[in-house]
Amino acid sequence: MIRKLDWESNFFNMECGQFNPLNRSEGKYSEKLFNQFDWVQGKCLISDELSKSIFGEFKFVFEDTRVIFEKIIEKKDICFSLPNLQICNSKPEEIPELQSIAIEELVKHSRLPILVGKKATGNFYARWVEKAVFQVFDDICFTLCEKNRPIGFITLKYINANEAKIGLIAIKKDFQGKRFGNALIQFSENFLYDNKFKKLSVITEGRNINAQQFYIKYGFNIKDIECWYYRRNRQVEKKRNI
Repeated sequence: MIRKLDWESNFFNMECGQFNPLNRSEGKYSEKLFNQFDWVQGKCLISDELSKSIFGEFKFVFEDTRVIFEKIIEKKDICFSLPNLQICNSKPEEIPELQSIAIEELVKHSRLPILVGKKATGNFYARWVEKAVFQVFDDICFTLCEKNRPIGFITLKYINANEAKIGLIAIKKDFQGKRFGNALIQFSENFLYDNKFKKLSVITEGRNINAQQFYIKYGFNIKDIECWYYRRNRQVEKKRNI
């Protein structure tokens, strides 16, 4: 009924689980079973009333929504509003600066701090960036540089031969509001277009209204909305004091 999330458990040094409400077995449900985990997560489509009622029955708490956006890939010119800018494949020596940007810009919009704390969340995104540069977590990472210094990045993961999704995207605070996010996405679209991909998707937290407005303005359409639920072991939370 509850699947252990091995990677998350090892990374956060916590017992993390995934609960699928539609695969539940009520006869096997018990407080003891859930309390074997520090936290258990689950999700369902926002229209799935049955799953939402089951989460409530099993004392899960609604935390946020995930908004799934999608668009048809188009090839267009990229326009920069500042000189000395370039986008290229991320290099290993850029990793520390990319990690700094990720921690500064992504942690504040993440749902993870309520589960593992801000420091561990920052470490999570730092690891994600590192692995994306080495094409482990995601398939490619592009860096936006101003005078050869990283000021933003985007990671892409290939879903299949026709579809790709954005993993992470972030722009350094001092350079936001200058359409550099648009430039990173269009560069990625052009790259994907040349490699015969047809669709690009991205997922953002429901609480991140600015990101949703950005994607809608850029031409993405909402494909689905999911609800995230969590059940946390309160006794373990008190001991960890996260």
